[in-house]
Amino acid sequence: MPRGPMRNLLLGLLLLLALALTTVVLGLPNQLGDGIARELLEVFLIGGFACCMVLGWLGWRQGRDLSRAEHAGRRSWQMLETVPEALLVLDPKTGRVLSANNRCRTVFGREPESLKSLPLDALLPSLELPAGTDETPAPHAVELRETEALQADGTHLPVDIGVSQFVAAPTDALQTIISIRDARPRLAAESGRLDAERRTRQIIQSVPGVVYRCAMDEQWTMAFVSDQVEVLTGYPADDFIGNRRTSFGALIHPDDAVDLQSKVEGAALAGLPWLVEYRIRHRDGELRWVMEHGSAQQAADGRIVWLYGVMMDVTDLKNAERTAAETSQRLVEITENLPGAPWGAEIPQETGIARFTHFAGKLDIPFGDLDLPMIRQDAGQFLTLVHPDDRARYRRDIEQALTDDRYSSEYRIRRRGSRWGWVRATGSIYDVKGSQYRIAVGHTVDIDAERQLTEKLETARTEAEAQAERLSRLTANLPGVVWELRMTPPDFALRYTYISDTPHIVIDLKPEQFYREFDQVLSFVHPDDQPTFTAQVERLRHATDEKDLTGTFQHRMRAPDDSYFWRRTAFRGAFNPDGSRTVYGLTIDIQREKTLEQALRSAREEADSANAAKSEFLANMSHEIRTPMNAVVGMSQLMRGTDLTGQQGRYLSQIESSSRLLLRLLDDILDLSKIEARHLDIETIPFELHQLIDDVGNLMGERSRDKQLELSIRLADDCPNRLIGDPLRIRQVLGNLASNAIKFTPDGGDIDMTIDTVWRNQQQARLRFAVTDSGIGLTPEQQTRIFEAFEQADASTTRQFGGTGLGLTIARRLVTLMGGTMGVSSSPNAGSRFWFELVLDEDHTRQPDAALVDLSGRRALVVDDHPTTCEVITGLLARLGVTAVSEQRCRSGLARLEAAVKQSRPYDFLIVDWRMPELSGTELVRRVLNAPERYGRPRTVMMTGYGAEHSLPGIAELKLDGFLVKPVSPSRLLATLTQAVQSQDPEPPEAPQGRPLSLSGVHVLVVEDNAINQEIASTVLRQAGANVSLAEHGAQALERLEAGDGIDLILMDCQMPVMDGFEASRRIRGLDAYRDTPIVAMTANAMDGDRERCLNAGMDDYMAKPIESETLLETVGRHLGRVLASSPTHGVVPTDLPDLPGFALGDALRRLDGNRGVLLSLLKRFRTDHCDATAAIRHALDADNPAGAKLHAHSLKGAASSLGAYPLAAQAAAVEAAIDNNAPVAAPLAELGEQLSVVRQALDSIEPLPATAPTKMSADSFKRQWRRLAQLLLENDTRAVDLASTLRQLVPAGLEQAVSAVIDRAEAYDFVGAKQAMDQVDLGENDAP
Repeated sequence: MPRGPMRNLLLGLLLLLALALTTVVLGLPNQLGDGIARELLEVFLIGGFACCMVLGWLGWRQGRDLSRAEHAGRRSWQMLETVPEALLVLDPKTGRVLSANNRCRTVFGREPESLKSLPLDALLPSLELPAGTDETPAPHAVELRETEALQADGTHLPVDIGVSQFVAAPTDALQTIISIRDARPRLAAESGRLDAERRTRQIIQSVPGVVYRCAMDEQWTMAFVSDQVEVLTGYPADDFIGNRRTSFGALIHPDDAVDLQSKVEGAALAGLPWLVEYRIRHRDGELRWVMEHGSAQQAADGRIVWLYGVMMDVTDLKNAERTAAETSQRLVEITENLPGAPWGAEIPQETGIARFTHFAGKLDIPFGDLDLPMIRQDAGQFLTLVHPDDRARYRRDIEQALTDDRYSSEYRIRRRGSRWGWVRATGSIYDVKGSQYRIAVGHTVDIDAERQLTEKLETARTEAEAQAERLSRLTANLPGVVWELRMTPPDFALRYTYISDTPHIVIDLKPEQFYREFDQVLSFVHPDDQPTFTAQVERLRHATDEKDLTGTFQHRMRAPDDSYFWRRTAFRGAFNPDGSRTVYGLTIDIQREKTLEQALRSAREEADSANAAKSEFLANMSHEIRTPMNAVVGMSQLMRGTDLTGQQGRYLSQIESSSRLLLRLLDDILDLSKIEARHLDIETIPFELHQLIDDVGNLMGERSRDKQLELSIRLADDCPNRLIGDPLRIRQVLGNLASNAIKFTPDGGDIDMTIDTVWRNQQQARLRFAVTDSGIGLTPEQQTRIFEAFEQADASTTRQFGGTGLGLTIARRLVTLMGGTMGVSSSPNAGSRFWFELVLDEDHTRQPDAALVDLSGRRALVVDDHPTTCEVITGLLARLGVTAVSEQRCRSGLARLEAAVKQSRPYDFLIVDWRMPELSGTELVRRVLNAPERYGRPRTVMMTGYGAEHSLPGIAELKLDGFLVKPVSPSRLLATLTQAVQSQDPEPPEAPQGRPLSLSGVHVLVVEDNAINQEIASTVLRQAGANVSLAEHGAQALERLEAGDGIDLILMDCQMPVMDGFEASRRIRGLDAYRDTPIVAMTANAMDGDRERCLNAGMDDYMAKPIESETLLETVGRHLGRVLASSPTHGVVPTDLPDLPGFALGDALRRLDGNRGVLLSLLKRFRTDHCDATAAIRHALDADNPAGAKLHAHSLKGAASSLGAYPLAAQAAAVEAAIDNNAPVAAPLAELGEQLSVVRQALDSIEPLPATAPTKMSADSFKRQWRRLAQLLLENDTRAVDLASTLRQLVPAGLEQAVSAVIDRAEAYDFVGAKQAMDQVDLGENDAP
């Protein structure tokens, strides 16, 4: 029973007991009477008993209530034990735990019973509760807090607590209940929530616009809007939430509000997203364009709950669109008024044929007589407007544009009225994704006038450049001072910024003194001239236009001896963008010239006239040199591919002829400047017309070979051969006409040169020379100006065919100077005929040449598919007395030969063209030679326009009696037939005599990795008297040079292992001792850019392999100031060379100056070093070393070329190119291997060649080298070994025994012994140093 009810019951019982005891003890009932006291006692006893009963009843009732309360409390506590939180019951007064549920075990790590009576701060140290009071407060709600619980192990656990107070029944005691929950799950969830919110904010901030959520009402009330809205509107985001300070709807432009509301509501109700654009008013009053993309959130009943979306500022985009539209409109207006035709076209990927879709502008072309709809309908219609000659190029330019995406083309197009005119079309091509067309846009302009203007501008530019060059030279040599002044605001004080190095000429000041103060110069001016001088200065300072900055004045300046001399100052200035002024001037001494001013003015005018003539002369000279150089180059190429046979001798004659022509032109080139003054000297010397025609024919043949032109020469029967005139100028004019014909005639065309007699008497003959071609022809208008300087047929000629337009001008002037006339007749696309007539005296002083052989009565058959050639050759044969017929097919020729044999009248000569349809000329000759009983035994002569016999397949095995290169001249035909009759080759021409070349005392370093090329170069140089050192690569060469070998010239191969020639040359130029030593490149790569690469690396010259001995000696001599001598074997045909297929041993022997012993040694070395090159190349490629493989191929190419193995060199070059370009190598390498196998077998079969004794040195030359050897021995210079070895081969007769001991010791590096032995040798006076 609770203590309260029990206490009341006990008190009542004790009171009752106390009354009873008091009565008994005192005996009060017996002592008192029946009086009032007795009544009072009875009343007291009865009252006390009643009180006891009442108290007992109250105690029982209270006990019953307490029992019920305790039962209810136990039930409540059992319920609290099931709560998931830990619970503590505290006494609020003491702050101690009264009870705890079992959940406290997990929170505090202790048993619940152990928690009772513990102070609260022992469990929840951070929790503070208000102190307890006696008052009994009313129970209140749970108060949630966050704190930490102290566990039994001393760790702190974050917890969430709830604190509440209540009055406990029946005692009405105030108690505190604390609920405790582990806060870690909540904290983790809260952290996740915060992270999610942060990411959400980041996403919203990264969105390129304003993210919002709003209601669908008139004001678009915002429930959320991102901070970017302030950038968009100028208002912060909080102002829009719930329309606190403003609404978004109020910012929308009134003209856009209704349409926006309609579009958004319609899309939202339909459940679709929307994309709208509208204007809003920014806070600063500016209108902004907004693009909004949004969607609606609908409730289940279809009601719109929220609108979500993103708004972006597209004002700049709208402005750009507006600007683009305005620009497009302006562009349309511009293009519609352009002088040309802007256009657009579609180009199908498959066909590549452009179909125009748009034309604009005011150009009356390019339609011609067609209209735009017709051209759009059919792409081929436009092509009919393009000139036929330009259509192929027009298509090529389009095809190229499809690759480069850039289009540019110039072509002729038919104008209205069937007139042709030049246009230029430029444009760009781009792809359209998913389209089968490529789109082209461009612009076409009329360039007829531009072509003419360009030519005039080019002429003006050339004259201006020449004038600038003359001015530069004049300024550099003027006896005066060139200066520059600069005036800077605000005071525009004058200050010199440049003074030439010669101020002392006009004033006694050093250049650096001029840069101090301008007033210093004024002090040197004569007092009387200072006002004028000062006025000019003030004029410059206050100038308002360029006229004030230009002027000339004269003044006197004080000399060192205080005398005064006249000076003239000329100046010209300009205003600079920064406000300053720059004045350029020249001050010269005019003391002596003042009295000669008029004469000087006249002289200047004459000088200007002379300079103008000189400018034109230089242009003419450039053109004139080109024609003979073509012959030099062409003949040199022919010689390169043949042995030095009789045939080669003929080629050599042509080279010499062209060279003489060039030398004569160079000798007379200064006279040509007198053309305008008619002072050019025209020679009148005897010459042979046939020889002149031969020279021109040779030139024509070489120039036309690549174009497969059919050339012919017709010489009238009555044309005299021996004439008097200027053969050089006639040859020059004919060569120019022939070159033009070849240039302007398409491949496979015809060119015919004719020489006819207009009239002839006993003393003179008027001859008409004409060159007719089947080329592009000329219009009548073009013919009227074709002979003017710098004129071509039209503006496209220079671009398509080259040239300057000077050739015909010079030709006509030369003809005029020779007393003749010149003209042209032509039609467009029908060829041209240029002619000139000259009156020439006949030469009767020399007797006619005796006929080489009498050909009269002989019969000849000419077989050529070209009727003109047949006509020309049969006509020439008729002049020689030969009865000739012709056939244009080989089979008909065979039939005629067979018929002649059957008639017992076989032909004496068979002249066949090499290239024939159906059956070739080679096969025809082979059949005739193989069946003499059927076709007879005619002397066979082959004709061709494609080069010499050695270069034509199938010719070598035929035993021809003669060979003719078109065009065939009468003299050459006669010589060939005479040779055929006599059945022997003509004697080779005598070798030209040169001047002696001595390289004695010269030390040359040959840097070459190929042993054969080393041998060739060293042999040629040593025979010329040079001392030669060798290096196998650039690094070795640098070692030689740094060792101080005293090298005079370096021959440098370009491609070598370790260090190539380019790098070696750059490093050599860094050595002070060899900074100026000549370096000459030797390379097998003779491409256009190789010379520039060599020069950029520091080399001085360039020689392409294979290097001829004459070229080598000439190049070395030129750089060392020595003169050239021709090789003693030059032009001599070796008769004892082995027959090696694929080798032009004559070329190789000539490069060795006829030393057959060295040639044999080099052939053997080639067999050893290079015949296994394919294996070395394959090995390098297998080792992934393409650089090494390329070096092997390059070395083989150089060695083969030097020995005349040109086919092998070409194949090695093909392998080298394939490696360099990462192309497949297997096929060219296999072919190279086959060629090397054949070469190896041929080299194995040769017999030793008889060596040619080396040329002995003259006694004087030997003495000079002997003295040089003595000097080298004295200085212990290792170059003495090379010089001694060279002298051993060149000892003059009779001195071998005397000098052998010296040479032996020197070669053994016994320099002391060699010098002692040399002292014992007596070579005569001054034999030792």
